Parts: sequence; structure tokens; C-alpha cells
Amino acid sequence: MYHGRSSLDSPPRRRRPRREALGELVQWDSSVHPWLEGRGPHDLVLVALHDDATGRMLHGRFVERDTGAANRRTIVECLKRHGRPAAEPRDAHRPLPPGIDL
Repeated sequence: MYHGRSSLDSPPRRRRPRREALGELVQWDSSVHPWLEGRGPHDLVLVALHDDATGRMLHGRFVERDTGAANRRTIVECLKRHGRPAAEPRDAHRPLPPGIDL
């Protein structure tokens, strides 16, 4: 029976300290969930942008599918409302979509 990864398999992950000021770093995430608790036709995707320093959701949008177009629309709406962050997260798993120039 497989019991998942052992803590001996890899070193523990260190948490990165939060940024100090509002707007210094904005992170974005997509989450599939039954947000309407059975009152809608299916699970929706919440595309949300969060301020790293405060944890506050700056902008969010429900979409039917997690697509590049839906993510770009959400990012552009957030930029128009809050302006450009001082830094944007970059990693190998989730690069910024093409056409977004921060």
C-alpha cells in the first residue's frame, strides 16, 4: 500500500517571508471548486489575484474553464484597477501567459 512521500524523501520546504508592503508582490491562482454549492450547473473556476503582504484578494473572476484568455482578462482587469505590482511571481510551473507584459 502506498502511503505517500516520506518526510525522509525530500528536505522540508521553507516558507518564503511575506513582502512588507501592499502591492509589492501580487500572486495569482486558479481554483476549481463547487463554489455555488449545488445551485449551479457545474464546478466553476475562480481566477484570483492576491496581495502577498496582506493576503487580501485584489481581484477575482469566476469562469467556466481555466484558460489562458480567462487568466489574461483577469490580470488585465486587476492591473487597470490597482496598477502594476513592484514584482510578479515567476516559476517553472506557472509562467505568465503570452502577451502579458508587467
